[in-house]
Amino acid sequence: MPIVYTTSNQVEIHVERGSKSPYDFIVKYREPNKRLRTPKHIHLVVDLFAKRTGNLTLTNTLVDHIIQNIILKVAPADTFPPSLQIFKPSDVTRFQKLSQYGEYSVEFCWY
Repeated sequence: MPIVYTTSNQVEIHVERGSKSPYDFIVKYREPNKRLRTPKHIHLVVDLFAKRTGNLTLTNTLVDHIIQNIILKVAPADTFPPSLQIFKPSDVTRFQKLSQYGEYSVEFCWY
């Protein structure tokens, strides 16, 4: 299972083949010294609520940015492992304060 990214706090993000299509994939991650886990959508939603409680304005700006600049622009994967289309670690900098809220860093959620 290939590692496609490692966050600045050493969380490895892996992908494995899914079964729905030739390009379907499942994301998994491993925190340092922990087992491999599969994030569920609800985990990310709950994390965003925690970030929103900590800093409403910045979290709303992050969500708007994700919708406008990522979700509306990304194309379906047509390779395995999928190539990263829209992500630069420097993009995370302005939202870094939100990493103190919730379980996941902004870098992890963004990637």
